[in-house]
Amino acid sequence: MPVSRAFREFILDQLSGVADVTSRSMFGGLGLYSGARFFGLVWNDILFLKVDGGTRPAYEAAGMKPFSPYPGRGGTFQYYQVPLGVVESADELTRWAEAAVRVAARGPVRAARSPESTRSAGRGARATPRRKKAAGR
Repeated sequence: MPVSRAFREFILDQLSGVADVTSRSMFGGLGLYSGARFFGLVWNDILFLKVDGGTRPAYEAAGMKPFSPYPGRGGTFQYYQVPLGVVESADELTRWAEAAVRVAARGPVRAARSPESTRSAGRGARATPRRKKAAGR
């Protein structure tokens, strides 16, 4: 879902206390990084941060739900919506985001992809063409 420019700027400003924060457009949303660590995302002007068993209870206690980009299809990701009161407080958001960065740090680091490696073959196309079977085989 689209992310408004105003919300993007607001979130990045609120996260200015987190070390080395950058953002990248991703599938219509916005990915949030601290260095090479993917720790959050913005989808439809809603902020989600990465969680684990230690941080998830705070989100659930606040009634927050996991990121689920395909409602009705099942499956969720390890990112939870951040409570509005946290989003509105830069200091509190910095604490929650730094916890999400620590969670992300326990996972694998993903190398940045080159522009060529991020190209898609397109819907229904194959990355490597099939070989035609020889007649009689």
